Amino acid sequence: MQVIFLGTGEAFDDELPNTSILVQSEAGSILVDCGFTAAPAFWRTGLGPDALDALYLTHLHGDHYFGLPALLLRMHEEGRTRALDILTSPNRLETVLQIIEKAYAGYSQKLGYELRLAPLPLPGKGSWQEVAITTSPTIHGVQNFSVRFDFPDGKSVMVSGDGEITPPSASLFAGCDLVIHEAFRLTDHTSGHSSVREVLATAAEASPPPKRIALVHTSRAERHRLHEMDGEYVVPRPGSVISW
Repeated sequence: MQVIFLGTGEAFDDELPNTSILVQSEAGSILVDCGFTAAPAFWRTGLGPDALDALYLTHLHGDHYFGLPALLLRMHEEGRTRALDILTSPNRLETVLQIIEKAYAGYSQKLGYELRLAPLPLPGKGSWQEVAITTSPTIHGVQNFSVRFDFPDGKSVMVSGDGEITPPSASLFAGCDLVIHEAFRLTDHTSGHSSVREVLATAAEASPPPKRIALVHTSRAERHRLHEMDGEYVVPRPGSVISW
């Protein structure tokens, strides 16, 4: 079981690729979010066109899904033929197809492989390849659904996407092996986002608390100060790997 941080940056960071998380397990490989700069980061891992089994988008802001055309069309160029599962609702799959069509007209119909809907309640509980999946809303400019994956071997990963923590999204922290959470500010509350202080407070209140917290998507004005905060957490860099 391992998690690769393809990117850890916020929307307009000039140094860090957009936050994008690759979760790899025996059940399969799931990419969570794929923003403007995430596709090149995926290919820099050395993984091939068939390495990805499924895709989940926390929300439809450009820094979380505008990299899809580049990723999916290069998979086409590299010869992918097997289907890619899109873990989402039917209307969101339609949006994925639209963004490909807008970027490269006509290519959504000739990728050479199927973009296959794997229906997932937003919010709610679903499953994929024996992986239990729970999605919960946060408060953001558009609908954002944090996601928790519970794997057949008992391991678990949560990815927050963006937004203020809500009681439903806070419930995903409990007992989780790895919580990967947006922390846009250190201490100040920002509408539509979370802070380091808020994430750590939520983790402390969870029963049982999560085993590990990784903070991502911090404002470019404050990310260099992340290590100033008291608390148990890691600050991954692009390319960082956490395995257990």
